[in-house]
Amino acid sequence: YRGIIGNIAYWSPQSWLYLLNPRLDRIICVCEAIRRSLLDLGMPGIRMRRDVPVTIHKGHRPELYEGDAEDLGQYGIPDDTFVVACTVRAVPRKGVPVFIEAISGLPPGLNIHFLMAGTRMDSELHRKLVAKSPYADNIHLFGFLKRMPWILKNVDVSVLPSLKREGLPRAMLEAMIAGVVPIVTNVGGSPELVVEGESGFVVEPGDSEAIRDRILRLYNDRELHKRMGAAARQRVLTEFTIEKTARETISVYRDLVGLATDAE
Repeated sequence: YRGIIGNIAYWSPQSWLYLLNPRLDRIICVCEAIRRSLLDLGMPGIRMRRDVPVTIHKGHRPELYEGDAEDLGQYGIPDDTFVVACTVRAVPRKGVPVFIEAISGLPPGLNIHFLMAGTRMDSELHRKLVAKSPYADNIHLFGFLKRMPWILKNVDVSVLPSLKREGLPRAMLEAMIAGVVPIVTNVGGSPELVVEGESGFVVEPGDSEAIRDRILRLYNDRELHKRMGAAARQRVLTEFTIEKTARETISVYRDLVGLATDAE
């Protein structure tokens, strides 16, 4: 199951035809948060067996993102500036207004620009919020951008300000592969991507002040930024690989075959 927390309910007939079907022996979850959420589901006298959901983190192939970095000048971002990105499908639960509030409170005069991109990101609401920001001239709003993995190669920090119902966000994995330092909220599987203080930062949902603090810390300490960016990339290369996902998935199937053999 590679969806988000909160999409499954015992009162939903669709859920019973899918993940709550009693004939299922295993459900592979892309993060531990989803596994726990499935176990927490229930009604009086009805609970999912604890051995049904298992966690296997979704792997990625870094070689898919090989190639030259995208020139940010075409997006209005100058060279030699610190770049912070927020690249999400901008539905309300993603917390984009919290991100705008965070960056709007940064000290004036910083050599910093902000790239905000994704479906619905350039909505009227976001445009109005950006227009009120002291950093309005440095905030660049776009809809969906196809070249995002290569754009990220010229980004310094990526923020995912989700408020609720997150899975294992691909946007942050792509950023980490590019050596971008992630700042995520303690929602769903996002914290599982990061070793706090080593390969990124985890803050509480809705805490714009904490997001602002982490951005400023990385802006002011470029050695810390460089070290954490390298650690973020290395974490994906070791913990979120296709090979690791395949090994763990094969292990699940072998376990199931063994159970079937024992039953015979």
